[in-house]
Amino acid sequence: MSEWKTCRLGEVVDTNLKSISKNYPHKIIKYLDTGSITKNHIDEYQFYPIEKAPSRAKRLVKNGDIIYSLVRPIQKHFGFISNPDENLVVSTGFCVLTSKQDSLDSKFLYYLLSLDESIEYLDMLAESSTSAYPAIKPIDIENLEITMPSDIEEQRRIAEILSSLDDKIDLLHKQNKTLESLARLLFRHHFIDNAKSEWEEKPLSEIAEISIGRTPPRKEKE
Repeated sequence: MSEWKTCRLGEVVDTNLKSISKNYPHKIIKYLDTGSITKNHIDEYQFYPIEKAPSRAKRLVKNGDIIYSLVRPIQKHFGFISNPDENLVVSTGFCVLTSKQDSLDSKFLYYLLSLDESIEYLDMLAESSTSAYPAIKPIDIENLEITMPSDIEEQRRIAEILSSLDDKIDLLHKQNKTLESLARLLFRHHFIDNAKSEWEEKPLSEIAEISIGRTPPRKEKE
């Protein structure tokens, strides 16, 4: 194992390197807003003609960039950009971080920034800000002190292990959703679509006591 070193994040990353300019070649943009991604899971993209795009649709990203919402870090609106479409544009509500590849592996950086300690520290700064809502600035992320292996290959090995674990967790979540859907289908098939004619329909109140808004009393110990 190599030695680990501590440095200021701004020494090994660049922030917000590129934005849309007058020479932007695409007429349709694929837009990602801050509320549409949580812990690297994207809910949806929006598509706009360039002349009708939101005013915040400005930031350009490339493969390996990290996007990190500047508003309410505790909500975890951040993600890792992997092989983006050429017309992908993200909100200026994100800080776009580009690691200096000779010093810091980008996927290792993503896992550093997704640590609870990093999120909680940035959220503390956001809550103490003087803006109308809890928010941080790119300089706050740049000023983070990080500890990392000096050897970038070791950084990559660590990131690969963590990425493999994330993939397994995602697979388990998908399997659970599949099983839940199957259970609902089976229930509907047996008890709704193929209900027997002799079965009766009754209000739930006739076969169960319903308690709302209070805790049922505990039985006294004998």
